[in-house]
Parts: sequence; structure tokens; C-alpha cells
Amino acid sequence: MGVRLLFEDETKLCLCPDPGSSYRPVGEQTRVASPGRSVARWLFGTVAVATGEGVYQVFRHATAAEFLRHLDDLLQRFPDEPLLLVLDRASSHACDAVRDFLAHVGDRLELVPLPTHSPHLNAIARLWGYLRDHVTRTVFWGTIARQCQAVIAFLRALDLPTFQRLMSTSPGLA
Repeated sequence: MGVRLLFEDETKLCLCPDPGSSYRPVGEQTRVASPGRSVARWLFGTVAVATGEGVYQVFRHATAAEFLRHLDDLLQRFPDEPLLLVLDRASSHACDAVRDFLAHVGDRLELVPLPTHSPHLNAIARLWGYLRDHVTRTVFWGTIARQCQAVIAFLRALDLPTFQRLMSTSPGLA
């Protein structure tokens, strides 16, 4: 039995739209509706680059508790194979609770931390940029719940050829 290679990351979803960068005539700004005060949620995602399969979850916070829930759901999604999970060095990925969890699941899950400050090595970071360009940039969804629903629907509907193109390009070219 082979090992499934996965990439994991979190990204913050904010109700206030990200205007991003766009070209406009001098003196003209992009206008985007905004609630004035932002509300945020965290999107946790793990993807298998080869197949496009993944787990996406929205949480109120990005702490070790949410990360552990994500890992547990990931093990349930792929119950019969060992997992090799590439991820960044967020503090919630290396705490005592995560080490205890990994000891409990044994060979089912191994974490492979990337070097510090290297999002370009995490394939899922390309997906986050594409998601922002197509769902959250310059769009005000009215409520954070509607935005989160739109994000999850977009990720579920993403076709495999587009997904694989994103996974095989450098972050700036996606």
C-alpha cells in the first residue's frame, strides 16, 4: 500500500473584501461595498495534488483544537492508507496536543514541516490565491456565512484540469 501525499494550510476569510491589485485609470478607485467592521473565519484545507481530493473546513478560530479536528476528519476521509502531510510551521501544528495526537494515530499520519517563510513550496497556497481572485476579491457577500458557503461551493465545483494546473505552476503564475 502506498502513502498518500497531501498539502495542508489555513487561510483567513474576512467579510471586508480584499480589493487586491488591479489597474485603474489615475485617480479612479475600485469601489467595493463593506460592512465597516470585519468578521473573519478560517478556512482549513488539505489536498492531494495528484487526484484533487481534499478536505475543506471553516472554523471560527485557527488554534490547535481546530487543527486537531481537521486532522481527525482527514484520517476519516482516507481511512485505509497512511498519509504524509506537508504543512507550514504554524505554532498550532507543533504543540503538545498535536504531538500526543500523532503518537496516538501512529504510522497513519506523518507531518512534514516546510522551511519557515516558504509558502511557495506549499501547493495549496496556489489554490488560496485562485480562490481569492475568483470568489472573495472585491466582492461583499453580505454575511460571513454566505461568503463561507460560496467559498466551499467554489472549491467543490473546481474541475480537475484547473486544479492540476494550479498545483503544477508557480504561485505567481496560477
